[in-house]
Amino acid sequence: MADSPAAPGAPDAPGGPITLSSDSPAPPEPTEPPEPTRAPLGAGGVVLLAAAITGNLIFGSSTLALPALENGLGLTASTGTLVVALFSVGFASSLVLGGRLGDAWGRRRMLQIALAALVPASLLVALAPGAGVLLVGRVLQGVASGLALPQVLSTIQHTTVGRSRARWTGAYASVIGGGTAIGQIGAGALVAADPWGAGWRLAFGFVSLVAAVALFAARAIPETSSSRVSRLDPLGALLLGAAIAAIVLPLGAGSLLATSAVVSLLVLAAVLLAAFALWQRHRTDAHALVPLSALRVRPLQLGLALTLVFFASYGGFVYYFSTTLQTGLHLGAFTTATVLTVFAAGFVVTSALLPALVARWTPRHVMLAGVAGQAVMLAATAAIIVGSDGHPPLVLLCLVLVVLGVAQAAMYGPLIGSVMGAVSHDLAGLASGLFSTLQQVGIALGVPVFGLVLGALPSYPALAVAACIGVQILFASVFAVLVTALGRATRAAQE
Repeated sequence: MADSPAAPGAPDAPGGPITLSSDSPAPPEPTEPPEPTRAPLGAGGVVLLAAAITGNLIFGSSTLALPALENGLGLTASTGTLVVALFSVGFASSLVLGGRLGDAWGRRRMLQIALAALVPASLLVALAPGAGVLLVGRVLQGVASGLALPQVLSTIQHTTVGRSRARWTGAYASVIGGGTAIGQIGAGALVAADPWGAGWRLAFGFVSLVAAVALFAARAIPETSSSRVSRLDPLGALLLGAAIAAIVLPLGAGSLLATSAVVSLLVLAAVLLAAFALWQRHRTDAHALVPLSALRVRPLQLGLALTLVFFASYGGFVYYFSTTLQTGLHLGAFTTATVLTVFAAGFVVTSALLPALVARWTPRHVMLAGVAGQAVMLAATAAIIVGSDGHPPLVLLCLVLVVLGVAQAAMYGPLIGSVMGAVSHDLAGLASGLFSTLQQVGIALGVPVFGLVLGALPSYPALAVAACIGVQILFASVFAVLVTALGRATRAAQE
């Protein structure tokens, strides 16, 4: 495994983990802080997975319940776009801060705070009487979810090793992959049944129930923190959060903004990121929001680049495929959700089996096999849709989507390990926050890219899907190149 990225179960990064420096002189220390006492996660791990699924439930529910929400509150399509975009803005802009707060204050404590905020925020959305309350609730939902999610992976990284870590990381991948589908199928069923005329409200309110149960059971989670984060970085958090918001907002709600406004926001994001980098250079690692020494590690750089590419492709696929099935091929919301759930089923089952696959073949080989399988299944999907004259055989399409889900999981599972394994357990919150942030930015980038391709052929939905699939295969090719580079960087770090 010398030429492969760190497996999900690997305790440390190739070439040694990243550690934090200190402001004042101190006695010599080992390069790696003493390993924490590790105990089986047990029930605490189940609670972590329940907390992890909340954000994906919200995302999945939003994509299917949005038309019913717009009708129920009499909203315009532009306001509906903001309902999705503002959640993404709040979520993406708070992830890195959430990871560092967990490192500094305790990850279980930070998770409890975030879940305690998510319960009323989700109820606010579910009970909103109009657009104003709804949009405020969506921002609060996003921030609370962003503060909660990094605590999950960082706690797994801090409390497990070897096969135990591989199993819990695989379970995390299954939950993340299945959470969106569960949200979609659940929202689709509730919207279709529309009990008491409140199907969409129940779809959004269900998240508050899941968050409340996870909050109640959170005491089962072992408390962990970083022993070397001595001070938070509020200015760094403000600069980075504002920069991420300035990226995600125009990409998620670009149709509502003039071209000049979109360009201005993206330029502002570049300026804020430059200011953030300069500020981090003047902070010691122990006091920086994102220690630059961590970002200089080549395996981490490549792992984050892979994250961006993967989720730009994945987010674009979910968008263009669900959009085409409903508007181009005229399938209902519930049928669309069911078809996508079949795709998610392949993803979830394969994620659970990944530890054994990675142990047998190495992460690099598993990811490259996933790339090859994805390209073949995407080509088969294009052939089915184009050749069916707008009426694809759903059984055959579902069979192809199952294998596509398997391929996507083979790419995603080892990717988590390549990012989380590149830093020490003291920086687990940071790595988790960076991974989740690049995931959200990737989705935000992928949706408009594929939306442009889809919009170029509005009268030919089948051909538009084929064009989107061609772009997705290009993304897969870039992913394969980066995986190869990651293998070389890993080998160089170990020599």
